[in-house]
Order: sequence, then structure tokens, then C-alpha cells
Amino acid sequence: MPHSSLQNLSPIDVFMSQVSKVKFIKDTAKLKEKFLLRIKRTVTHDATFTINNILFETNQRFASSRVEIRYDPEWLENTNTAVLIYSNDKKVGDAHIVDFHENAHMKRKGRPIGVKIETKSQEYIVQADEKQEQTISFTDLMKGGI
Repeated sequence: MPHSSLQNLSPIDVFMSQVSKVKFIKDTAKLKEKFLLRIKRTVTHDATFTINNILFETNQRFASSRVEIRYDPEWLENTNTAVLIYSNDKKVGDAHIVDFHENAHMKRKGRPIGVKIETKSQEYIVQADEKQEQTISFTDLMKGGI
């Protein structure tokens, strides 16, 4: 049906006259990435950032840097889906929702218990109660317990 603002052409006629300008994308994954929400975030020193009060963790190499996060809002409801990290319009990494339960029981790297440390002047042996395991609880940190 002709339209007055299209010089009395129908919308389909106008579209077909410009069909040579239409570019088809065969890779649907790339097409979906173009329509993701985009936000800027500064990754904290512990490699975390928040989206809608949800804490995400990423690779330590992004710590203290400003990055662009791309995501679908449905991904925020699924703890298994990672949000994408971009820099200069290129995907450089991803981030996952922090699992506080798992994080609270994760062993941290540090000096092993019972290891002999020798210095030029003295010899030290790091000791701890064998029943007490060295862990850091992220949940306790958030509550201010440690």
C-alpha cells in the first residue's frame, strides 16, 4: 500500500529498492553479541565488580582497570553463564558470578604450615594448630568479620 512519506511507494517497494545495501551475517553468535547490553565498570583490586548488586569475579589481570562489560539481562539469573569483558571492541575475557558458599571453603595460596624458613641470622618454623585449616572466608570479609 503506498505511503505518502515514501513518495507514494509502499514500504516493501522502498526496502526492495535498497536491498543491495543490506548485509547478512551468517555467524549468529556475532550477531547476538552486537545486541548485548553494554556497561563500563572498574574492576577492583581483588578482580571483582558488580552489576545490579550481583558480585562478579574475573581474571586478576583486569584488576584496577576500566573495562566494558557486555551481557544479556537473563545471564544475571544464571550462575553458570559468564558476562563478557571487552576492551577496544574486542573480547578479552569473561567474568562469573561469585559463589559465596564455594568461595568461603576455598583454600588460599600462602606459606604451607610446618615449613622451615631460614634466614641468615635465625631459623623459623611456621606452625599452626593442625585442627585449624588456613582459609579466608569471603562471606566473613563482606560482613567485616576478618
